[in-house]
Amino acid sequence: MGLETIPKHNSSIHVSTKLSLLGRKLMNALLYQAYDYLPVQEAHSIDIKTLGALIGFDSNNTAHLKEAITELTQTTIEWDIIALEGKKPKWKISTLLASAEIDGGVCTYEYSAMLRRELYNPDKWTRINLAIQREFTSVYALILYENCVRFRGVKTTGQWDIDAFRRLLGVDEMSSYSAFRVLNDKIIKPAVREVNRHSDIIITPYFTKNGRRVASIRFTVQDNKQMPLFKVEDEDQITESKAYKELINRNMSKVFSRQAVLDFGEEHIFEQLGIADSYATKNEIQGSKQGLIRKAISEGYSKPEKLVREDRRKEAEKNKVHTDRITRQIDELQNKRRKIEKDYRNMFVETVQSVFDVSSIDEQKEILRDFTERFPLSSVTAHDFKNSRWASLLNWASIREYWADIRAIACPSFVEFSTQRGINEIDEKIANLEGS
Repeated sequence: MGLETIPKHNSSIHVSTKLSLLGRKLMNALLYQAYDYLPVQEAHSIDIKTLGALIGFDSNNTAHLKEAITELTQTTIEWDIIALEGKKPKWKISTLLASAEIDGGVCTYEYSAMLRRELYNPDKWTRINLAIQREFTSVYALILYENCVRFRGVKTTGQWDIDAFRRLLGVDEMSSYSAFRVLNDKIIKPAVREVNRHSDIIITPYFTKNGRRVASIRFTVQDNKQMPLFKVEDEDQITESKAYKELINRNMSKVFSRQAVLDFGEEHIFEQLGIADSYATKNEIQGSKQGLIRKAISEGYSKPEKLVREDRRKEAEKNKVHTDRITRQIDELQNKRRKIEKDYRNMFVETVQSVFDVSSIDEQKEILRDFTERFPLSSVTAHDFKNSRWASLLNWASIREYWADIRAIACPSFVEFSTQRGINEIDEKIANLEGS
């Protein structure tokens, strides 16, 4: 999927903080913007509108945003609350932001020198998906996702001491969650449900007891095979564009590359890259390659007629036949994949509708009441549900969870359905073509 992801040092995921949900999302988004420049820049800047888009927040509500930024400057974090097995934890402490200011619709912020080094030089990497992050409504779900997704490859988190786990969630000083039963019912179970519903992984908790007391917790971590169904609108066409990928290949930041495609379009970007390359080759412009590209795209260089165009024409002619053929093949396979997803949705909805139709009027009313209580609808999703009922695309994830998991309707899972129709072979062909 073409989604914004940011690598986070695993120790910066394993932190003990009392951050709000907005504060935690903001922490990830600011790191996303600054990451490429951490070794060489003390101060980093981001447009407020872009920042709001990254975290799914109304950028006009600057008062609330300022509160969240203030929270980051005042929040002390401790590294390695949870240590890797067999390794003694290394303790460090810092604030999340050293300073910040908002001026003219732009937020400028700084990390401490120690924190910059830690964030940019991780021992291992974990991809934090900002599109998935925007879906979370609970800070505990986001914390759990950040701390479980890094174990996708090994399928399990390993045992976490329950007291360390409380600190990880930021509830170690909350007496209301001192009883494990309350912690499990009010925080762990809802957070697990939200991670499984909105993210690209499925997690399951397991507890180890010491006598009658729960002593540790671990989670199994699996890929969420039904993610394409839940996230039908998450494909980011901008980050799949050739211009975006070219800018990333040239070590430009993800935020700049994405915004450049939005603001200027692919034709302008490739034209300016060609001009910048020619000037750089002739040593007519001084400065870093990234600075040259940023200036060329943002301000535009004059266009010498004979520069770049001939090389670009020859390269385009050379690659056009091969590229067009690969593109057509991928498009055909993607269409087949989308048809499998659509066929499954239609089959599932038909099964649900048949069960609903044979129910009595009173039973139907009770089903509708139970569904809307378990999955509250917004004004937009309520309108779609009223018009489409169980075929509502905007409520598809909730409908599938309600009928498959809660009402246990007799219907094959998407994995079973799609496997029989060859989706694994389709995905393998797409991967091979994209790598060719």
